[in-house]
Amino acid sequence: MRTICASLVAIALCTLASGCTDDAIGRTSAVKGTVSVGDQPLKGGSVTYWPDEAKGNKSKLEAAGTVTDSGSYELSTRGKPGAVVGWYKVTVAPAVPADNKNPVATGKAPFDATYTTKEKTPLSVEVSDSAASGQYNLKLK
Repeated sequence: MRTICASLVAIALCTLASGCTDDAIGRTSAVKGTVSVGDQPLKGGSVTYWPDEAKGNKSKLEAAGTVTDSGSYELSTRGKPGAVVGWYKVTVAPAVPADNKNPVATGKAPFDATYTTKEKTPLSVEVSDSAASGQYNLKLK
């Protein structure tokens, strides 16, 4: 009985300790930022961070988030908040209009289309444990 209790206490302590987890994603770091086109916030859409193997990020897991009407976004990786530490290529997708009478419904993004594909995007961001203020803010043309 003592062995079982000791084992349960050890498991509980291990679970509370950082880095002692059976999580297949691993440790993530919080990623919160804004997306703007020129001086205006992007109103809706999505942001995806794609691991950049050319810059040493060997992760196979992309992180994604939804852009709010105020232009802010927050990433998660397979439902876990944040992204794995490392370099990423970043893509931004415009919001899909719900109303075909909406002028944005032409299918044209309110920004340069190069931001929409990971092969062409000029956006590159390093996710770190000690991000500077504004490090994840994205400015589109």
